[in-house]
Parts: sequence; C-alpha cells; structure tokens
Amino acid sequence: MVNKGYTLVMKINGDSSIFTYNSAYWTDNSTTFNTTNILDLDVGNTKFYAFNDVPFTFMYFTGQQLTPRKSDIITNISLNLNTTKFQPMTLVSLFNQGSNFISWVPQGRQGWLKWAGVNSTLQPNCNREGVNQIAVPSYVRNSFRMGFMGNNENNCDSPDSFVGIGAWDRTSNAGSPVYAGNRGEWEQIASIAMQVNIFIRTDYDCSLVGNCLGNGYCINNQTCQCINGYTAKNCSAYDCFGKVPNNPLVCSGNGTCLEYNLCNCTDPSRYYGPNCDLYNCNGFVYTDTNNSCYGHGSCVAPDKCICRPGYNGTLCSDYYCFGIEHAIGRVCSSNGTCTSPDVCTCNPGFSGAQCQNYYCYGTFFTSNVGCSTNGSCIGPDNCNCNPGFYGQRCEAYQCFGNVFNSSRACSGNGTCISPNTCVCKSGYYGSNCEAYNCYGTMFNQTSVCSSNGTCTAPNTCTCKSNFYGQRCEAYDCYGVMYNSSSVCTANGACISPNNCICSPTAFGSSCGDFSCFGQNRTSTSACSGNGTCVSYNTCSCMPGYYGQRCEAYNCYGIISNSTLVCSTNGTCVSPNTCLCNANFYGQRCEAYNCYGTIFNSTSVCSTNGTCINPNTCVCKNGFYGQRCEAYNCYGLLSNSTSVCSTNGTCISPDNCICKVGYYGQRCEAYNCYGTLFNSTSVCSKNGTCIATDTCSCNANFYGQQCEAYNCYGTIFNSTSVCSTNGTCINPNTCACNSGFYGQRCEAYNCYGLLSNSTSVCSTNGTCISPDNCICKVGYYGQRCEAYNCYGTLFNSTSVCSKNGTCIAPDTCSCNANFYGQQCEAYNCYGTIFNSTSVCSTNGTCINPNTCACNSGFYGQRCEAYNCYGLLSNSTS
Repeated sequence: MVNKGYTLVMKINGDSSIFTYNSAYWTDNSTTFNTTNILDLDVGNTKFYAFNDVPFTFMYFTGQQLTPRKSDIITNISLNLNTTKFQPMTLVSLFNQGSNFISWVPQGRQGWLKWAGVNSTLQPNCNREGVNQIAVPSYVRNSFRMGFMGNNENNCDSPDSFVGIGAWDRTSNAGSPVYAGNRGEWEQIASIAMQVNIFIRTDYDCSLVGNCLGNGYCINNQTCQCINGYTAKNCSAYDCFGKVPNNPLVCSGNGTCLEYNLCNCTDPSRYYGPNCDLYNCNGFVYTDTNNSCYGHGSCVAPDKCICRPGYNGTLCSDYYCFGIEHAIGRVCSSNGTCTSPDVCTCNPGFSGAQCQNYYCYGTFFTSNVGCSTNGSCIGPDNCNCNPGFYGQRCEAYQCFGNVFNSSRACSGNGTCISPNTCVCKSGYYGSNCEAYNCYGTMFNQTSVCSSNGTCTAPNTCTCKSNFYGQRCEAYDCYGVMYNSSSVCTANGACISPNNCICSPTAFGSSCGDFSCFGQNRTSTSACSGNGTCVSYNTCSCMPGYYGQRCEAYNCYGIISNSTLVCSTNGTCVSPNTCLCNANFYGQRCEAYNCYGTIFNSTSVCSTNGTCINPNTCVCKNGFYGQRCEAYNCYGLLSNSTSVCSTNGTCISPDNCICKVGYYGQRCEAYNCYGTLFNSTSVCSKNGTCIATDTCSCNANFYGQQCEAYNCYGTIFNSTSVCSTNGTCINPNTCACNSGFYGQRCEAYNCYGLLSNSTSVCSTNGTCISPDNCICKVGYYGQRCEAYNCYGTLFNSTSVCSKNGTCIAPDTCSCNANFYGQQCEAYNCYGTIFNSTSVCSTNGTCINPNTCACNSGFYGQRCEAYNCYGLLSNSTS
C-alpha cells in the first residue's frame, strides 16, 4: 500500500515471490504491538513474527481509512479494545463493515480458505497461509489479498516471516493493477490509504476462539480439553501420522494434512492410502513384490521400478535372452521360451543355453551323419533331405525307379550310390548299367556270340546246343571240327553241328558211305535188303527178287508194294510170305477180330457198328466207344448220374425216357402247381421250384407255392394287415393307401396334424382317416373348426348379440356388464335394458349404464328435465 501520512507502505512483488517493504517496522526486532496504546498505529501495525514459538490465541484485524473517498472501504477510525468483537463471514465483509472493527480468525489453511469466502483461493506464492478475494458483483469496487509466511526462524531480518496485505479499489484512477509475471501476484500503487493492524494475543481465552475451534471443550474459559488428536492451547494443532501439517514429509510428502490423520493426497491417481504412502506399479501395490514390477524389481514410486539385474523397462517387464528381447519370436533360437534373463526353457528335443542344439537320430545337428549325409538336420529327428533322397533319415534313394538296395537297382549290374547315379561293375555301362558287350558286339545285337548264343555278361557267351568257343563260333560234325579238312569224311561240308552236306556220290551223316539208290552200301536196307550193293546204284538181287534196287517181289500174285498185297493188312516180306500187321492173321492177312469177336460176326462192335480193323469199330451214328457200347443223351453219357437231367433214363442216343412228372427231350422240365419250374412267376415269384410241385421259399415267405408272407405278424391277405390302411406287398413291407404312412400304415394326418395329436380336428373331433374329421356334437367344418352360438357362426361379428365371444356351441362368454345365454341382456343402473322403467322411463338403455334420453330429458338415468330453464325439482 502507498503510505499517506504515517501509514505502513507495502509492495507485493510477484516476480521475486517475496514481500518487499520500506518501513522499519517490518524489520526491527520490536515485538508484536503496543498494547497500551492500540491506536498508536505507528507502533501498533508491526510485523507478525511467525518465528516466535508462542502460538497465538487469536488475531486482531484493526483498520481505518486515512484518506476519505467516495468509495470508502472503512469509514470510521475510532477503535479501542472495548469495541464489541464480532466474527465476519468473509474478508470482504471485514473491510466493508462501515464501522471500526476488531475481529479474529482461526489458524490453518483450510480455516483461512473457508473464512475468505466462496470465490477465494489459497495464495500460491505465500508458501504457508493466505487468501485471495477477487471482486464479485456484490463488491465490484475492490479486491483484497493477504498472505502470511513463516518458517519459525528466530531471525527478524529474515524475509520469510511477515504478513502481506494488498487491496485495490477498482474505481481508483490513481493507479491500476499490473499482473507481474507467472506468480499471479498483484503489484499496485493504490490511491486508497488504508491501515490494517494485525496483532497476536498470547494470553489464552478459549471463549474468544469459538469453543476451542471446535476441536475441544473450553474449561473455565482458560483451558481447552482437546479431542480427536488435536493439541495446543486452542486445539489448533494436529498432525497426520506423527508429522505436523507444515512438515514437507507430512502425508508421506505426497499430500496435505487436512486434519488429524486425514490426508488429502495431491495426486490420487498416483498415491493413495490413509497416509498417501501407497502407490502402484503395473496395477499392483508396491508391497506386492510378487506382482508389482512383474516380480522382477522394486517399486520405488508410482509405476517406477528399480529392476533386478537382467530386467529393464519402466516396469521391469522386459528382459533378454542372449541379446534378444524375450517376446520376439526368434528368441531362444525360436526353439524355446525366454523365461528369465538369459534363461531359455527349450521345447522338447532342443537343448543348449539358447536352445540352439538338437540331434537327428543320435547325431548332433551340425553333422550330416544323422541324416545319412544326404540332408540337413533342421529339428530334433527332423531331416530335410537333399533332392532325390527320402526316408526319416534321408537314407533312401532310387536309381531309375528301383530302390538303391534292391537287387534290381542299376539293372543288377552296379551299385546305386545316389539318386539315379550308378557305379557299374566292370564291363557294364549305361546310366542304369544296362548295357554290356561280348567281344565288341552289344549284348542285344542279333550278331552277338556269332548268332549262336546269348551274351549274358560282358564277354560271356552262353552258346546254343552243340556250339562252343568264346564267341560260340565253333561246332563239330561227328567229332570233327567244322573247319577241319577231314570233316564229313572229306566228302562234304559241315554247315552246322553234326550236319554234313555231302558231295553227290557220298552220303551218310559224315558222308563216309556210297549208296545204292540212296541207301548206304552197308545198310541192311541197301538194295532193299534183298541184294548186295556192289557199287554206286548197282544191286545184285537174291532169288525171288527183282528190280534195280531188288525191291520187287510178289505175294500170291500181287507185287509186294501193291496197296492190295496181303489183303492190305500185312507186308509182303518175301515172295509169298505175308507178315501180317498186328491183330491180323491168315496167309494173306485177311482175318482180324474186334475185341475177341471176328470182324464179320453179327455181334461184333456191340451190334452198334462195323469192325473195320482189329479192335477198331466204326460206330453207327450216335454210338461211340471202342466197342460202340457207349452213347449220349444230349451231351451226357448214358450211364451218367446227371443224364436226362437226373429225371429219366437214356435208352439210346439223345433218347430219354422221363420219370413221372418230368418232360422234355432231356427230362429237364417239370412244373410246380401248373407253372414251369423256371418261369419268373413260379412259386408265386417268391421261391424256387426244386422238384415237381415242390417249392423252396425265399426268406420270410411260406406256403406250398410260397404265396404267403406276413407284415409285422399279420398274414398279407388279412383284412387287418397294414392297419387296414395299406397293402402288404412284401414281408414287413406295407404300401400305404393315400394319406397313410408309417411302417404299418398306422399313421395319418388330418390337415397337417397327426391323427392322435391333442390338437387334431381343432380339438373338437376325432381324426378317423386322412383329412377326415368326425366332429363332436355341435361342431362342423372339415377340421371341426366351426360351431354356432344360437344359429350364428362363432366368429361372426354379430354372434352373442355382439356382446360376447362364442367359445363353444351355444356357449357365449359375455363381455363385462352383459349377460344372458346370448349376452343379449344388460342393465342400466340396476334395471334390465328392456324394462319399461329403465332410464327412468325417459329413454332407451342402449349399453350397460348408458341411457339414450328422449328429447327434453337428460342425466345419467334420463331422470332430469327442465321447465322453462329451471330443473324440474328446483324450488323455484
């Protein structure tokens, strides 16, 4: 404030966050105020010494305006200790009382704030106590500010123990407020001279402080009996869990102590608990060491963790396994789970610190031996085979379609060392070792092995019979090598084994003989054996023989070589000497037998043929056998058990005598009850005719002709079969009549509902056959859905006199207030509608309690009427 006369001057400097002043009264060591002369303002308005340990009992505010103005803040100056004390509601009211004043206020930030009024805020730059009162519409002329600061330092020169007062008259033209920096302080030179005196009273009168500030009981106006944790003479002091409110560590340093053990946490989203000492890390209270910081560190502040070695991140949720973040898929070589720093839990089959190791069939994965050197070990017992290899261990492969260890691999002539790669045995070649040569000629050439053998292996010929030599090039003619000069007795050429081509005059296998007419001279057959071959083609015949070759002689006048000689049954072996063929006899070989009977006997050949040669019968048509004793009936021997279809006797070729009941050429035909045995309709089509009038029935059929069968225990032609609703067409097979269904045709519907449904026929009848309802008495319609109430269809709008519902034949359920069988009756105010007295006889009862009044009448019951404007019962 600006000093006018002797008034204390004070300036609020928002930038420095302290109060500056130019009056010695603020800095000297004098005590609070001069109590002997309270109006001695130069003495009285001294500083508030917060460093003094003596708690004040109450605080006086005294003030006066020194320069009267129209916009007076304080008007009267007279003030003394005997002035009646009162408690103002706000600071604004304190300085606008319009009279001298003296008052007191309680200590404490919340007390100041409550006392300051609805628009007050705690002063931000006065560290301990203070209020701001900004002008509101009721007090538009001024604003007021007061602040206290004190650190209990026993140093009068310290700038942190003082009170600051600021006021501003909005109507003033001598000065204007200046907003000073980020502190929100007012710096002003006010044109209003105003003196405020503040003093502290150290003697105690609990009657002056509102009954021990409400925190205790005043005893004898001198002593407060404090309660609820409060202390000090006026019960103004309290603590929160052992620390006073102005202790920086009160409420764990995270809140404000409002009253005894009641903390208001500064940021409840971060700190909580009675002492504001609790906070969370990742949603768990810091004392929950198993879950806060994910169990990997210490929670030292809200969501601030000090992690154990190996863990990191704000909440210690991150860790690494060998340099890779634990949640990345490639951690632990992608073969396990990173469960803690540098600790991998490997998947089955993997091992090693980083799960980088595994085996394929007992061999470490870096070796390809586990995959037979033919693939890569890509996982536990998991081989990725090279192209062409297969098998669990890549141990298998093929050479041109044959597995490598098959005897057929590489054509059996080599070793299959890799897919389609053969190492051929010596002498073999070709991709599949399929080719080889015999002495320069490929094995499959026609000229190989001199065309006389087979090339079975390299340079190995297997010769045909009678050939020999490495190449099968050699052979002999009767012990002499084919190319010998003496082969074929030097009379011919050896052209193949033991095959001599003789010169024209030589013959014999080895060309060593000459011949007479082609017979070796030494042969017994030379000169027909009937003379001597004396030179090439020159015979000397024995007696009885003649011809160049001595080949001719006669038997009984017939030349020996005639087809007729010796009765054609022998050989004329010498003149008149027949040598009979086997089984012929007689000089001329004219006689012979057929199975012991002379050829010309009548009984020869079983009388069924002609004996044309010894034991040679020529049978008559249809007979056969050596003796013509046999014959067939239609392809079967006459004495076969199957002849004549087993149903007759074969008496001559293709001639059967049938048993009784059988007929046909082969006795193959018979009837079952007049139907041919193989007819599709025999045995009623339900069996097989196995003998005359003998049927073998198929399963589930019976009767002589298999004509009978059952459907579910009832014979097919019973009137009750298939529930009388169908035809039994096969065993247990009913063909239902139209509208019936079910295995036994027992089921049927009436208009979509099963016959035995409780809802069938609208519940008003019985479903006796498909879509055929027999209605109960009173009901009609296809579904028995219709009925009448007293001659009117149940759903007619006029049924039950339009006053009810037809719920069954001749049964009406009347609407409210209607009655009678047909709901035709109702009352108007207790009188039946058709009574002559209804509606006071002055109207018609048209609905329950509804009268339609005759002209001139009115009222609910038509009881009222007027005479010339006056109600009929009016006294006038």
